[in-house]
Amino acid sequence: MKNRENVRAGFHQSFQSMRLMLLLISCALSLFPSSLLANNLNLKTSNVIANAGYFQLTWQATEKLGTYQLQQSSTQDFSQVKKIYQGQDQASVLSGYSNGEYFFRVGVVDADNPSATMWSNTVQVHVVHHALSRAFAFFGLGFIVFAATLFSILRTNHQQA
Repeated sequence: MKNRENVRAGFHQSFQSMRLMLLLISCALSLFPSSLLANNLNLKTSNVIANAGYFQLTWQATEKLGTYQLQQSSTQDFSQVKKIYQGQDQASVLSGYSNGEYFFRVGVVDADNPSATMWSNTVQVHVVHHALSRAFAFFGLGFIVFAATLFSILRTNHQQA
């Protein structure tokens, strides 16, 4: 009989300890903003090397997290940050960048606690524009095709008249 009571008392004590532990864990988790408990934010780029003059950044989370902030930096540690976008969209097309390396990240903005922003992975984009001589070569080639087409049309119209 005493053995049964000892087992029951031990079980009750273990159960109480477990309840206390669960209570402590739930209290600790409630201190974090919900955005930190959500799955990671994943940032992607359409071009790692952008030479067309534009590129697109997209980001995804498993659930809609709220307001996103897209940041740009010239350094990988984001010591100098420029806010590019803030809103609920999950993509942005960027253009007008000069040659160089740019780093981007996106975060979920917590209005109540801005220092608790959850940041995505960092994406690096290397902008290298086409050489000006190449652009003029394409322009010249386009002019030759245009002139040949115009000459062919005028010649055909002249022969039919």
